[in-house]
Amino acid sequence: MGLEPTDELVEFFSWQGGMGGDSLTLGQLWIMPGFLPLSITDAVQMYRLYADGPDWLPRWFPVFEDQAGWFYAYDLGEFRGAVVLFQHETGQYPYVFESLAAMFSTHRAALDRGAISVDSEGVLEQDYERLSAVAKELNPKVPWWSLPE
Repeated sequence: MGLEPTDELVEFFSWQGGMGGDSLTLGQLWIMPGFLPLSITDAVQMYRLYADGPDWLPRWFPVFEDQAGWFYAYDLGEFRGAVVLFQHETGQYPYVFESLAAMFSTHRAALDRGAISVDSEGVLEQDYERLSAVAKELNPKVPWWSLPE
């Protein structure tokens, strides 16, 4: 593939191996609303699947998926370490976090502040407006969070 991973990306894939569990619902597997972490095997498979697509940049490496064609991908090129949200049907591919660490810190703060909650079935839910406010506060260098809706 010709990509050189960062220490952060290696640590991420070393820490987790994807998600699975026969007794859990899809929503119970999320570690942030709507998205599952990919195993390194699944990430490589997704990378190869999308690598030749017209909208995918070869420097993006998928790390989370929503199982409907949206991904969070890690930039291994020009914006090294930044996280992009790949929204295939919208044609939008904004950079949303400066790093995986910033992404996790933002979601943790959103959980602490009630912008993300866990429902009675153990599924993560989000209040998008409140989550966006937290993300804007904690990611001031990322233009995406300051755009009007």
